[in-house]
Amino acid sequence: QASQTLHSPAQVGRKGAAAAAVSKLAGSVAAGADSGTDTRLPADEFAMLLHRARPIRLENGECAIEQGSTPEAVFLLESGQVDVEYTSSEGETRVVNSLAAGEHFGESAILDGRDRRKSAVRCVANDGCALGVIGKASFLATVATQPQLADHFRQASAARTRSRLRTVVRMAAERSSDVVERKLQPGDVVFRQGEEGKHFFLVDAGKVQMSYTAEDGRLLPTRVHARGAVFGA
Repeated sequence: QASQTLHSPAQVGRKGAAAAAVSKLAGSVAAGADSGTDTRLPADEFAMLLHRARPIRLENGECAIEQGSTPEAVFLLESGQVDVEYTSSEGETRVVNSLAAGEHFGESAILDGRDRRKSAVRCVANDGCALGVIGKASFLATVATQPQLADHFRQASAARTRSRLRTVVRMAAERSSDVVERKLQPGDVVFRQGEEGKHFFLVDAGKVQMSYTAEDGRLLPTRVHARGAVFGA
């Protein structure tokens, strides 16, 4: 069975109650932005929201959202392509995601109740981008009356937050002299439930199984982290 490789690039506090152990499943999978999580709305629901939205058009290179701006709307991408960009405190900018026609963005900050955007979104299509804009109040009123929409937007938001976190941790790892490489065998424990959190971990190869101990003593699996995933803290 293949060994597993993790990077521990950042020392921070962790309040999580899960344990992490290297999965007994051998091999690795391709890295990606939360493979298996579909962030697109069903076509009929996308069309319904787009019909209610205010249309705008962006030229190639123009931003729909600036990092640090106040969250005031959700955007539906009717045509074109946009890049989601994160700029670190040192001024380094990375593309953390790319979105195509039929996708949406801007809902995470509103659903989380944040007062500032954590990333920028820029049109990168040569022919520009056509978007629909739904104001914050209208968006919140819509998801309040349509639970299935609310669930979709929350799941999409969580997936994109994980994707952005991976990029932030990688950027920190590239700048840090405290990065430690650990090669683990199947069954080895990365950290145990209840321990003080001191690190983020980046999986370079293999799989890590997260689990927690229930009140009756059973060890219950929660999710599996594969290559490219970040966990801990």
